[in-house]
Amino acid sequence: MNVLLVTEVFPPQKGGSGRWLWELYRRLPPLVHIVAGSAVGDEAFDRTHALSIERVPLGFSNWGLLHPKSPFEYLKAWRAVSRAVRRVRPDAIHAGKSLPDGLVAMLCARTRGMPFWCYVHGEELRLAHTSGELRWLNRLVL
Repeated sequence: MNVLLVTEVFPPQKGGSGRWLWELYRRLPPLVHIVAGSAVGDEAFDRTHALSIERVPLGFSNWGLLHPKSPFEYLKAWRAVSRAVRRVRPDAIHAGKSLPDGLVAMLCARTRGMPFWCYVHGEELRLAHTSGELRWLNRLVL
C-alpha cells in the first residue's frame, strides 16, 4: 500500500508526535511519501535518510477556520497536498494529528474517494476544548 503522510511536525522539528511519526514511517520506505512542514535545518536532515519528503508551508496562525488568515492558510496547504496526491497517487492518506493536518488530509481524501487515517496524540484534543469551533472541527475530522 502506497501512503501519503501529511504532518506539520516532523524532524528536525522538536516534538514528541513528530519524533513518533519519524520512528514509524522511516521503517516503511519506499511505500511512503511525506508532505511535512518546513523547518530550520530540514534540507540537511532530509539528506540523511531514504524517505521521500516534500516540505511545504504547513504553519497556521490559528487552527480554526474563523480566524481572518486561516481560510487562506488552509487553502494553501490543501493545494500543496493535492498536488502531492496527484503526483504520488497514494492508496491512502494519513494525517499526523487531527488539526490542522487532519482537516487538510481529510478534504484531500474525500475529494478523491481514498481511505483516510488520522493519529491523535492528545495535544490537539486539549486545545480543541478551548473553543466550540475547534471542538466541532476536531469531531468532523475524527
